[in-house]
Amino acid sequence: MKVIKTSAYKQAFAQFNISQLKEMGFEFIVDDDPSGDFLITVIKDKIDVAEALFTQTGNLASNEMSIVDVSTAPAYRRLGIATAMYQIAEQESGKTIVRTPDRTPDSDKLWEQPGRPFGKQE
Repeated sequence: MKVIKTSAYKQAFAQFNISQLKEMGFEFIVDDDPSGDFLITVIKDKIDVAEALFTQTGNLASNEMSIVDVSTAPAYRRLGIATAMYQIAEQESGKTIVRTPDRTPDSDKLWEQPGRPFGKQE
């Protein structure tokens, strides 16, 4: 397989799916605890490139969670990493992510993407 630098990825593709990101060497580390918090860290070449923290919405019986914080290193944005973290959080927790009122412009782009593969549909 030919290795392409990140900037070339951005020119060739808008986003990758989870399998493609894993094939490219991105590792998704999931850490959850009994309180309902859910942390996903993304590592590439032994470097943390992204992180997302989710928390339980309502009581522990609730099937919804919300995002507390998400960050992706600038060189790795627009590859689909945040979307993948949201999908993995839902798959691993069995809960649906709900959109919170405290948002950034980047968050709005993530939630308004066509065919968004995660989150409660509005």
